[in-house]
Amino acid sequence: MGSPYGTAERAKKFLNYTTCAKSGNGGGFLPVPTLPVILPFMPVQLKQLVRAILEEYALPQQGVHGVSHWARVLENGIRLAKVTNANIEVVQLFAVLHDAKRENEAVDDDHGRRGAEYAARLRGDLFDLPDHDFNLLYTACAQHTDGLVEADITIQTCWDADRLDLGRVEIEPEPQKLCTDAAKKPAMLKWADRRACFQIVPEIISRDWGIDTFGWGEM
Repeated sequence: MGSPYGTAERAKKFLNYTTCAKSGNGGGFLPVPTLPVILPFMPVQLKQLVRAILEEYALPQQGVHGVSHWARVLENGIRLAKVTNANIEVVQLFAVLHDAKRENEAVDDDHGRRGAEYAARLRGDLFDLPDHDFNLLYTACAQHTDGLVEADITIQTCWDADRLDLGRVEIEPEPQKLCTDAAKKPAMLKWADRRACFQIVPEIISRDWGIDTFGWGEM
């Protein structure tokens, strides 16, 4: 995988905010974000669900579609949902389930649908949702790589939360390919893209999910 700073052009773009702070988990130097990561009360308890997913996860936990990506998507989604009024439980569950059944780090066209079916198998055991809400989660997972922009606001919020993290694979999110006005705001785009490009390891992984992330931020 290439440098987390992306192409030379994208690296130059980040020169204006390379003030760094040592990560609290002993990882590498991380950029100080201009927007704080403030998570509200989280109604879904994800720790047990994440542990169950990882027991079957086929790829490296630290891979580009792994745990840090899930956590950044979660934080993107929560921030967006404050504006879009999306169903926060669906957004949280999407974050950890949408890539749960990937079989490689490259092209895997059916992984979203496998993730949706996996969610259906876990429903009623590790989490539960009313039928309407589960249908939103299922659709969001199944179609998250199809490039769609029109959908229920909760599904749109899920898709935008994922697309805002494309910087980790050296792709800059394009506003016209995002769904919500909240995701297209320059401040939100810059905040999320910066975190993706520097592959920030969110604190919630160790604090809330109980996963040891020591050294994950090292480059």
